[in-house]
Amino acid sequence: MRTASALRVMFSSLNSPSQLAKWSSNGGDPCGESWQGITCKGSRVTEIELSGLRLTGSMGYQLTSLTSVVNLNLAGNGFNGGIPYSISLMISLKYLDFSLNSLTGDLPESFSSLSSITTMNVANNHFTGWIPESLKNINLQKDGNSWSSGPAPPPPPGTPPVSRTPPKHKSGGNDGPSGGGGGSGGKSGIGGGGIAE
Repeated sequence: MRTASALRVMFSSLNSPSQLAKWSSNGGDPCGESWQGITCKGSRVTEIELSGLRLTGSMGYQLTSLTSVVNLNLAGNGFNGGIPYSISLMISLKYLDFSLNSLTGDLPESFSSLSSITTMNVANNHFTGWIPESLKNINLQKDGNSWSSGPAPPPPPGTPPVSRTPPKHKSGGNDGPSGGGGGSGGKSGIGGGGIAE
């Protein structure tokens, strides 16, 4: 079972903490043996609830097989390092809580693949950088980090600009009537109207 293997790797990455009753790095069934903090539907792990257990270390790197997990709550521990890329492959994830840890780095752009996510709490860590656009439309708690306050990096070459370019005349310019006559005036750019000579 790949899910059990992923949880065993996570257990080892956390230095096999005694707080995780019934967990094992050498076998075992997280659903059949009721591992602490693990909720299952049948043989599928659907929730990992490990908040406030004073766990330390990293989250592990093999979380890709946890595709049925809907709720991942690791709040109030001592996790450090960055967020593993594999979390962005947990396609059923709806609720993610990493608050009150010591996580660093950026929130990965790869989180845009978490199409089911509705709530994410990353407050009170050591995150930096910019918040991905894909996370701005969900319930996101982000206070207590060092987010970049300046403008985000420029888009890749060839990407259309986000802001609208004003017409050639600057605001407040009284240089005479603009060419093109009546119309809505809300459009700008090439082909905005003909000019008769």
